[in-house]
Amino acid sequence: MTNDAATALRNALALSERDRADSAAEVLASLPEPVGGLEVDSPEWVLEMERQARAVTSGETVTEDWGAVEARVPPTSRRRVSVEVRFDPQASAEIEEALAWYAGATLRSWP
Repeated sequence: MTNDAATALRNALALSERDRADSAAEVLASLPEPVGGLEVDSPEWVLEMERQARAVTSGETVTEDWGAVEARVPPTSRRRVSVEVRFDPQASAEIEEALAWYAGATLRSWP
């Protein structure tokens, strides 16, 4: 970490919780998308989600109860930060449509 980055971090950590959360959200939003990641609406993403769902339902992927996982997380790491997110109206409509579709889909209906 450069001296400038260390100074910025010290200053950021001195901010209120709300200002730290807002600043963190802005910094994360400024980063480029990861290279090699799948676009959520790509056919490859859909295939990967279906593959993972089949692996879970078949028992190939071993799952663990969330309570057991959460119990291993140190209490200091359990803080949740609330950041207000505003979507473009068209994006909101698309999200609502997708949620309605997912609510009607079940793992049993997948190939």
